[in-house]
Amino acid sequence: MPDGFLRFSDAISRLAEGMWGGLRRPLPVQAIKRIEKKASIGFGPRRERAGQRLTAAVTTIKTAEGDVKLLGLLTIGILIIGARDFDAWYRSERAKGKWPSQRSKLKIGGGRPTKQVKRVRKAVIKLVHDGKWSGKASIAKLHRLLIDSGGFEVPSPDTLARLVERLHAETGEAEFFRAKRTRRK
Repeated sequence: MPDGFLRFSDAISRLAEGMWGGLRRPLPVQAIKRIEKKASIGFGPRRERAGQRLTAAVTTIKTAEGDVKLLGLLTIGILIIGARDFDAWYRSERAKGKWPSQRSKLKIGGGRPTKQVKRVRKAVIKLVHDGKWSGKASIAKLHRLLIDSGGFEVPSPDTLARLVERLHAETGEAEFFRAKRTRRK
């Protein structure tokens, strides 16, 4: 490994730790850690989201810059990234304060307030825990259940879908998991 470079997988791990560090472990990970206390276990959806974010950013970072040794490593399948480039990007992303681990630091004001308010979040969690809705059912059904419960403004189905996705990533509860739909061609 050339000096000043970092394996892509290590960069993803570091990013995932920054994005999700400090939050409770998802339930599936908690269950495994009760049995295998020393096992190093992460939660796939969290790592995938970090990987997607880094991959999107890397397309704007020059990788080889004419370095023959680096180009050779890339051709045999080792994905690496410039450590200084990654550190600068990481600090920039962290400063935005939009990671799930930074929820308490989100700035008030400076844009349209979110409709994913605590009341809606708690209502969705209650519906799932009471067995009235799960990720196997449609978001439209969740939307109707929330409207029927009344007492607060219910956000759009798209906003509810993002909320459910976020709840699955944060808690790891299978009831929040929604399979990606494949589009017809």
